[in-house]
Amino acid sequence: MFDGKGYEDWCVKMDAILGFQELDEIVRDGFQEPSKNASTEQKEMHRENKRLDYKAQVLLHQCVSTNVFQKIS
Repeated sequence: MFDGKGYEDWCVKMDAILGFQELDEIVRDGFQEPSKNASTEQKEMHRENKRLDYKAQVLLHQCVSTNVFQKIS
């Protein structure tokens, strides 16, 4: 739990958690909205990336204290 102290240690732990959950790439690289004329496959990929992004947010929110959460939300 990150409470404002020990940020470097927390980052190492979160990197391991996000990597294990296969979310590290989506957090690090992000994703783009599909174009208006995107294919069905591109739209499905975007939907999956969005789901993974929300999953990563949930994990990150669970790993910070209430005070830190109030600052980042």
